[in-house]
Amino acid sequence: MVQLYVIATCILWSTLLFVLVVGISINKKKLKDTPQDDSNWNINYDNLKSALRKFVTNRNEEVVAVLGKMNAQTLLNSNINNVGFCIMSDKAFYFVGKVWQKKGIFSFKSNIQHRIPITEMKGIKVGTLHRFGMFLLGLISMFVLTGQIRVFSWLVTHEDMIESFDAWSVVPMGRIAEFGGFFATIIALVIMVYYVAQALLVKRTTVCIEMNGLTVNFLVCELGKQEIKDFYRDLSVMQNDRISATPNVNVSQVNVNADKVSKLTELSHLYEQGLLQQEEFERLKKEIIN
Repeated sequence: MVQLYVIATCILWSTLLFVLVVGISINKKKLKDTPQDDSNWNINYDNLKSALRKFVTNRNEEVVAVLGKMNAQTLLNSNINNVGFCIMSDKAFYFVGKVWQKKGIFSFKSNIQHRIPITEMKGIKVGTLHRFGMFLLGLISMFVLTGQIRVFSWLVTHEDMIESFDAWSVVPMGRIAEFGGFFATIIALVIMVYYVAQALLVKRTTVCIEMNGLTVNFLVCELGKQEIKDFYRDLSVMQNDRISATPNVNVSQVNVNADKVSKLTELSHLYEQGLLQQEEFERLKKEIIN
């Protein structure tokens, strides 16, 4: 039984160490929650748009803007798409690479290559993402904490069993496990609280592109200040051009037609209820139409 306790404690220690290493590596890669200074980015924008045409399925489409220029340049140079980007043409949005998708309050990162017509766009805004991935580390820490409490409780209730074993072979291991288990319990509790707080309280600012059935988020810390402004400007210009290209509608004519439909509908109800004769119905209908 004592040997089993020592093995269980070692497993819990190893798990706790794993959680610590993973948590440190994730937070080490975290960038500041602000856009990058892209004034010194050495990117030829015209050449970049030309190279990205291979992702545009319709040869007649014109590439208008790119969100995530550095990520797109990295993909073209090294064929690595760890971080995604968005190509906006005059007819559609193209999402390429690993991007954040949002469903309700939950977000997940996936490798996609989608073409969505620009008519499906609902809007673009500044949004936020919670680090719900930290919940997983918090759950693992909770498992370690529960295990440590259980084995520590067993040790307290079976301390006389440990004392009866050979002092050189078992007791030192038991004592080490006892003190180590106590401190590991405290550490597991602190880690669990830390990761849960990270998941609930820490938010990441994003540029949020909302489409019908799909919401794509780009972390601002992976984008440049000027490129965000340029993307908003190019999107606004394109939307204004599309509105200008839409044929003008005669509003007064629409109102007149709607009034005619309403009167004809009312006239039909009167005729169906027997309040109008056939001749009266036909005469009034012609008057309304003319």
